Amino acid sequence: MKAAAGAAGAKRALCLLLCLAALACSQGCGEVQSEPVRVVASSFGGYSLAKAVAGEHAVVNLMSTQDDDPHGYQPDAFSIANLACADLLITMGEDIDTWLPELRRDIDRAQTVVLDLSAEGDPHRLLLPREAAAAALEVAQQLKTLDEQHGEDYEAAAGQLSEQLEALDERLAEALAPGFSFAVAGANPYGCLEELPGVVLVAAGEGCNGETEQWDEELLEKARKAGVQMLLFNERDDTDKVQALAQELGVETLFWHALHMVPQEQREEGATLLSLLEQTVEALEQHALREEKGA
Repeated sequence: MKAAAGAAGAKRALCLLLCLAALACSQGCGEVQSEPVRVVASSFGGYSLAKAVAGEHAVVNLMSTQDDDPHGYQPDAFSIANLACADLLITMGEDIDTWLPELRRDIDRAQTVVLDLSAEGDPHRLLLPREAAAAALEVAQQLKTLDEQHGEDYEAAAGQLSEQLEALDERLAEALAPGFSFAVAGANPYGCLEELPGVVLVAAGEGCNGETEQWDEELLEKARKAGVQMLLFNERDDTDKVQALAQELGVETLFWHALHMVPQEQREEGATLLSLLEQTVEALEQHALREEKGA
């Protein structure tokens, strides 16, 4: 009873903060019409796309200022103030941004446009370069709607990024041809990979939010029968456990970033969605070369 009351109170407080922030923005943030478009992204993938597409014509911020993982994240007062003053919120859907339904009415009241980049509910769509290419064009279209003056610049930047991602997608397809079997170490954002021809996943769980099973002998045997070639892991996994599992399976590891959150230090060093996906594809290409030499 007390827990329920506490949760309801926290929700009311969250909504009140957003309402107050929206009021402040309506009195301050929106007075100057020449201000750049303000964008808030709930996770790194959308943030990186928006930064690349918007260039100098928009101010793009991450929802969290503390490098928090979006899973289970609850906006603090500063994040809510940013959100209330934003013209555009880029989200990867309610599966990750669980706070979104609670704040939806207040977001609408603040007249913040919401762009959901999840495809058919898949919050990990951007792990595929071709999907990230399409998402870049979606971001450009939304920015153009909000800021027609710089619409051609948004389209040009998105077009260039999309071409780079499409080229990367071709390299990915070639590296995985004629088929590829992966094991997934723990958290599993990789369901979208099964859309690729011949790709097989052996995983201990589904999605990033669901519980994962233990890698027992039965699951290990399943991976061996599938001819698993590499062990996938991401930024949420324990690297010591990953290495131990890879040794047990007798395969190489492959880091495939889930694009949820990248620490500020790495962002300042130039990490982008494109660069992180490039690292994965390059590692796959190197693996293919080693396999060819060993054949």
